[in-house]
Amino acid sequence: HPQNRYRTVVPRGVLWVEVDLFGQKLQVVNVHLGLTPQERNSQVKVLTGPEWLSHPDCRPPVALCGDFNTLPSSTIHKQLKNALMDEQEKLKFGHNHFTFPSKLPMVRFDHIFVSPDLVVEEELIPRTKLTGAASDHLPLVVRLRLA
Repeated sequence: HPQNRYRTVVPRGVLWVEVDLFGQKLQVVNVHLGLTPQERNSQVKVLTGPEWLSHPDCRPPVALCGDFNTLPSSTIHKQLKNALMDEQEKLKFGHNHFTFPSKLPMVRFDHIFVSPDLVVEEELIPRTKLTGAASDHLPLVVRLRLA
């Protein structure tokens, strides 16, 4: 798929894979958005446009996940909720689900948005010596179910 054509402070990426679940196709889009609001705004505009989430091949069920570098109260988060649902918000996960910084998590920058035909049944944020050292973010692990 096309690469983001916008210059960024630090190179960022997006990955779209189609997973075959016993004949059912699941679209998974994983992102790492930019550090500045301007970068994230440009990236989300492209992400929600015809090259990615609105592409004819990106049919539900769809899961959009990754490091969004933005809080749930942000404009970016609200824009993404116009396209998909934030199951973490719906399930009212609290401070135990903060992912950044990994050494002492205080905020949720890592999110998963899903189409209405997917349900997040469980969320886990592994906190180990390895996860604390592997990245500045803790991993976000979810169990999904087709609705």
